[in-house]
Amino acid sequence: MDNKENEREERGITENYKISDGWRYLIEDCKAIISQRVKNFRMELIYAYAEIGERIVNDDIYQKYGKGNNEFLSSLFESVEIGKTNGYAAIHFYESYFMGKVEDVFTGMETIMSNNFIEEGDNISWNKIKTKYLTTSKEYKPEVESYIECPKCGWKWTP
Repeated sequence: MDNKENEREERGITENYKISDGWRYLIEDCKAIISQRVKNFRMELIYAYAEIGERIVNDDIYQKYGKGNNEFLSSLFESVEIGKTNGYAAIHFYESYFMGKVEDVFTGMETIMSNNFIEEGDNISWNKIKTKYLTTSKEYKPEVESYIECPKCGWKWTP
């Protein structure tokens, strides 16, 4: 037997595993692991941005200086190292779907997801939420109550 025949014979013997049930189960399990982990990653990213939105909106500094202040928000997003689009979307996501509807993001996420995004199923992603369900404006501007601010002391009041 020459080397080529030996190689073919060895390859035939070693490739018999490809016709076994064990081989198919191994492939199916590996694909299932990847699929589940990708789904988990997508959900964790959605949780993260919802929590970021919650953290920002409920912060005293944001309440005092940040509402409608694009310079404040741009600086915040840059310091947190998230893009403006994701930052504004996180705030909008929290205000639109969570604020006043659930106690907090952690306990309300499952309810919010099933009530608003059920048709997306496992294909839900942060990008899909941003592009399909949130405003198309690059710079989300929350509604700000009108008030008057004293130029000397900074005190604010509603007329």
